[in-house]
Amino acid sequence: MLILVFAVIAWLATRRWQLVLFTVRAFLLVDSMGLWTAAMQSLTVVLISGTAAVAIGVPIGVWAATSDRAAAAVRPVLDFMQTLPVFVYLIPSVFFFGIGVVPGAVSTTVFALPPRSG
Repeated sequence: MLILVFAVIAWLATRRWQLVLFTVRAFLLVDSMGLWTAAMQSLTVVLISGTAAVAIGVPIGVWAATSDRAAAAVRPVLDFMQTLPVFVYLIPSVFFFGIGVVPGAVSTTVFALPPRSG
């Protein structure tokens, strides 16, 4: 059923049957390799973390854009977050939450918060 949903999304997004065919074949390949559960867990973590990062980051960004004091407080934190390597965010998450999906979601959210340049 989920493959059908993604195929419909691919059709509505592009109106190209080639992308629909690719989407269906790609998901069938994932399923045939026995990785469906892992792929859906990864997709869930990314969607939840991305939504959380937007829900946290947009209000802070608007607040920083409208207040010079807020911008002065937020800028050093964001600059520090941008300079850290990706897996450094995972260390405190594993320390506080153990190994699993939760530290991955927390680390992904924290990694997605600061704006990236490049």
